[in-house]
Amino acid sequence: MKPRLAPFLLLSLAACAAAPLVPARSDTPWPVARSAPASTPVQAPASITEMERQTHERINRYRASRGLPPLAYNDAVAAIARRHSEDMAAGRVPFGHQGFDQRSQAVGAAGVDQRSIAENVHESSYPAESAVEVAVSGWLGSPGHLQNIVGAYDLTGIGVARSPRGVWYFTQIFVGTRQPRRAG
Repeated sequence: MKPRLAPFLLLSLAACAAAPLVPARSDTPWPVARSAPASTPVQAPASITEMERQTHERINRYRASRGLPPLAYNDAVAAIARRHSEDMAAGRVPFGHQGFDQRSQAVGAAGVDQRSIAENVHESSYPAESAVEVAVSGWLGSPGHLQNIVGAYDLTGIGVARSPRGVWYFTQIFVGTRQPRRAG
């Protein structure tokens, strides 16, 4: 981590709220994570797809460090996550988990047999070069978001979008598709 990011990261971690494990089709509202605004203008990324790939890679690296299997990437789930990030960036929905039930249903309609589903969102005014690091660090520093990251999920989709104001929106959807192990 670059030293100049430390004060902003601390603010980001303080602003991160718990995002509890979410059963499929729950209508419980969840807190969300925001990071402090950057002191430098936001620059366009080389590729939003690259930011999504880096987010997936960092999450799986963290899971591996905890002895957990990687989350497989699902393009259909990613498209649903990306649409939510785009909707937040365009101001069609407020930042947060509004419409989660519809996203859960869309995952099922995409042919994903879900046992459980959860979601992390993040809003950041950091430059593209550090937005992924700040989002993932914020989630890892928040007990509720971390619970989703290390949860009993086996696939994921990540969507990133940028607002006209230069604010980044991240959505990561976690899906558990494996049958629970039976005792005995």
